[in-house]
Amino acid sequence: MSQENLELVRGLFEMSHRGLDLLKMGTAPLELVYDRDVVFDLTDFEMEGMDYEYRGLDGARRFWKQVLAAWSGLEWEAEFFERDDIVVAVLDQHSRAEASGEVVHRIYAQMFRFRDSRIVFWKPYAEPADALRAAGIDAELPE
Repeated sequence: MSQENLELVRGLFEMSHRGLDLLKMGTAPLELVYDRDVVFDLTDFEMEGMDYEYRGLDGARRFWKQVLAAWSGLEWEAEFFERDDIVVAVLDQHSRAEASGEVVHRIYAQMFRFRDSRIVFWKPYAEPADALRAAGIDAELPE
């Protein structure tokens, strides 16, 4: 099952700009990816103007609409790690703040926990090593 989860997360990061547009408009079929009780946990990750927690499919829609209203030009390279029902994506991301036009470069990680082939928990980490440690994954990160 972990290989299927890994491929689902990889597919999310390979999503076309059309997919991002659907997320921004709130019309993406999130139930195909997220569990109806999904939790987005931002308690340890600073994202200006965002809540610390988003719950359920409505929360996921609200999260994506807020993020994509604030940021554009999202480009990233990702490396993926998996263990059991968890996938960690380590991202090297560039994006542009809509309000200021500032281009931001950030290396961070996102952890995805699965249940029944759906994402039930998502959490970003400012330090990729922290995400790998939380997931119980022993891996060397590239310099």
